[in-house]
Amino acid sequence: MKKTNLTCIPLLFLFFAVRAQDKIHPQNLRCEYLTNPIGIDVKHPQLFWNAVSKTNAQKQTAYQILAASSIANLDVGKADLWQTNKIYSDQSTQIKYEGKPLTSEAKVYWKIKVWDKNNKASEWSVPAFFTMGLLNPADWSANWIGLDQAVGSDKPKIFHPILSARMLRKETKINKTVKTAILYISAAGLYEFYINGNRVGDAVLTPALSQPEKRIFYNTYDVTNLLKTGKNAFGSYIGSGRWASVRPLQETTGKWVDDTNNDTIAGFIPRYPKLLAQINITYTDGSKETIATDQTWKITADGPITKNNEYDGEFYDATKEINGWNKAAFNDKSWSNAQLVSTPSPLLSAENKEPIKVMETLKPITVKQIKPGVFIYDMGQNMVGWAKLKVKGKKGTKVKMVFAELLKPDGSLYLDNMRSAEVTDQYILKGDINGEIWEPRFVYHGFRYVEITGLGAEPNLNTIEGKVVYDAVETIGKFECSNSIITQLHKNAYWGIRGNYRSMPTDCPQRDERFGWLGDRSIEVKGEAFIFRNTSLYNKWLQDINDAQLENGSIPDVAPTHNNLIKVYNDGVVWPSCFVILPYALYLQTGDKSGIIRNYDAMKKYANMVISQLKNGLIEKNTYGDWCMPPEKLDMIFSEDPARATSGVLLSSCYLYYDFSLLNLYATLLGNKDDAAFYKNEALKIKDAINNKLYNAEKFSYDNNSIASSIIPLGTGVAPEKDRDAIFQTTIKKLVVELDTKIATGLIGGQWQMKVLAENGRPDLAYTLATNTDYPSWGYQITKGATTIWELWNGDKAKPDMNSGNHVMLLGDVIIWMYENVAGISADKDAPGFKKIIMKPDLSDKLSYVKASHKSMYGNIVSEWKLVNKTFDWNIEIPVNTTALVYMPTEDKSKLMVNGKAFSNVLGIQFIKMEHGKAIFEVGSGKYVFSAVDVTEPIIKKSIQ
Repeated sequence: MKKTNLTCIPLLFLFFAVRAQDKIHPQNLRCEYLTNPIGIDVKHPQLFWNAVSKTNAQKQTAYQILAASSIANLDVGKADLWQTNKIYSDQSTQIKYEGKPLTSEAKVYWKIKVWDKNNKASEWSVPAFFTMGLLNPADWSANWIGLDQAVGSDKPKIFHPILSARMLRKETKINKTVKTAILYISAAGLYEFYINGNRVGDAVLTPALSQPEKRIFYNTYDVTNLLKTGKNAFGSYIGSGRWASVRPLQETTGKWVDDTNNDTIAGFIPRYPKLLAQINITYTDGSKETIATDQTWKITADGPITKNNEYDGEFYDATKEINGWNKAAFNDKSWSNAQLVSTPSPLLSAENKEPIKVMETLKPITVKQIKPGVFIYDMGQNMVGWAKLKVKGKKGTKVKMVFAELLKPDGSLYLDNMRSAEVTDQYILKGDINGEIWEPRFVYHGFRYVEITGLGAEPNLNTIEGKVVYDAVETIGKFECSNSIITQLHKNAYWGIRGNYRSMPTDCPQRDERFGWLGDRSIEVKGEAFIFRNTSLYNKWLQDINDAQLENGSIPDVAPTHNNLIKVYNDGVVWPSCFVILPYALYLQTGDKSGIIRNYDAMKKYANMVISQLKNGLIEKNTYGDWCMPPEKLDMIFSEDPARATSGVLLSSCYLYYDFSLLNLYATLLGNKDDAAFYKNEALKIKDAINNKLYNAEKFSYDNNSIASSIIPLGTGVAPEKDRDAIFQTTIKKLVVELDTKIATGLIGGQWQMKVLAENGRPDLAYTLATNTDYPSWGYQITKGATTIWELWNGDKAKPDMNSGNHVMLLGDVIIWMYENVAGISADKDAPGFKKIIMKPDLSDKLSYVKASHKSMYGNIVSEWKLVNKTFDWNIEIPVNTTALVYMPTEDKSKLMVNGKAFSNVLGIQFIKMEHGKAIFEVGSGKYVFSAVDVTEPIIKKSIQ
């Protein structure tokens, strides 16, 4: 018998293991951008997956989907809901479910198989699932309950309203074995729900904010494991949120009523939190039961949360804790029956987005006693959330925590920029000898510093923890480079952006505002989408804006409008334009047209309203100008120098042109030829009107030649094609000679500035603006200790009336510039969603290296380049099922190496052409190291005339 060479066996295993890795694999299955979501209400949800492989230039050529009503059916290939044929397509995003019609509470298990470029099939993916919510009003048997009146120490009609959190409970007996139990829950206000003493879920500040005149959102939880045979108890706190009175607002005037000591404000009707909840139970014998809120639930307002106000803080009296209130066998005879209250909204919608959660915990870096009994904690980072308190002391001791972003020179809190927000949490100890731990439920703060009083003992760094709270969106972008200012700017943006995600993108998290201002996000949303997978959040916000639209087509400047807090309808075009611009950013970054489709009619309605307001082909209404541009004096908020201002007519008219151009694109994408022709014609008319009436063809400038007055016509496409270069040169001359290459734009001009500089041949000036440390600049903020983005360029000197330390609006398009121009990662407009990737970095002598990545819908895109002594090394990674155009800086492609060898010997690379000192390649998926020598600085397109 022939002897087997056992030493070959490990090599055989290695060979087959490598071959197995070479196969294409489907993974990261998502539904509506979410992983295994439950309780969605999209009847044809979109499905996504990634394909991965170790093989270069790999792609999906076909796919097959199986969907079943049970995991058992799916495991054996019984697709009783949906089975596609082998579909020859490379599409792996936005695949609409087209199986059997989905009904309320349906659960769908699904898996995917794909075929690679050689028509070899993958294995089946790991199964995923999604469940449907309650799709019809008749599916709800629950009643809205609450306590529609002030009780105890409640004072809802003062300027700083005081309202206790209500507590609700119900007990019932379950006699059978539970198979499944699903909780559907909503609140007018905020809730925290318990079953048998256990908190349901880990979401906070739920449900999401909404436009309650149109809809309120509900959440869905699988609570099967929390129920038991026998007695079960259900309990809930309900807090004020934005539904109840954060500030009293008179309906007749639409203004806040500042009458702190008057508890009988005329014309103001306070609102109180409400709860709607039902648990649909299916037993193992197939029978069903529903436990729902009704008048048999018990309620009290005499619990430990004596005050909860988003602006002012939360007060918790632990001596009033009610032990066992959310468990079975509790004596609730002193509680009253809940009231059946009015329905707060005509529509309940599923919250098809990531919930808000505690996403990170920070430890303070220092604690200092500034005077006896007054301690200042420094978290080391301006953050958003709250402080978790750990204390020990006598019963009745009051511990106060006050929150601020800044300190005064004497080390005490700087609170002037909080305006009327009291930003104070209070905890009254119950005297537990083992110590007490507390954190608020229904408020949040923007802060770096915490002042604590009332401890009665020397504190330490373990007394508090900072809980970082925001919508649980995935971080998908990373960026760092050799320039510390640019790297810190990205970090500051990261903290500022996520800190202002609160089920909508807010302007600030700390003072008496926290609104969803539209103008702040029009362009900047694209930069945010490089760092966070925020599509679901922004689709939700688009719905808020749509819901806030008036019958005449008017779009507010703020959404939701919070009808008990603010109403802002100015029709100034620039802010409302966000409603039209935002879907384009989502489309470019994801390839998803659903935001366009869902809001197309509302966008048309808005555009038609604005058309009716044109005068001589222009829009004269403008509300805010180029908001927050650098003023002439450091202690000023708004400039009084007309030479610094930009014409409101020009701003509004340019934005309207851009709106019409996008509507032309949307109509084309949707196959609506008549609309496309109409909006193209309207865009041309307003473009002609702008250039005929606001453009000086002799001086190649608009209006007063402010930087924004040229940047915006260039960025939006209004500038005449034949004059674009001359207009740009006029702008550059002003920027460099008159302004010493310093930022001279506010919120609006800044949304186009870096793009216009980079795309018109002056990337060097974009780098200069990004790395400046003199006022006004992002670097100036950083040198002054900023760890987020200021609201004002002079935020360290300006008056406190409007001086937030965490306002992302001044980012403009700088984050887009970091990823697209510095790292060189951008989506091809003709193949959006990074199906085709443009990799074209602007090199600079200010940088020696860049490390960046963006996790697209297809997978991770990596760009890491290094330029040292004219040697350029570039590590790139392209996801499976995509291609990239790679622009390699070299005058001689024969000297270029890829993975240490000639590019012609590397699988997945095809040379296209030489262009402007760059060798252009089409590159398939995989990891590559490009190298070139004798790389010189980039050629500047034009010098100053």
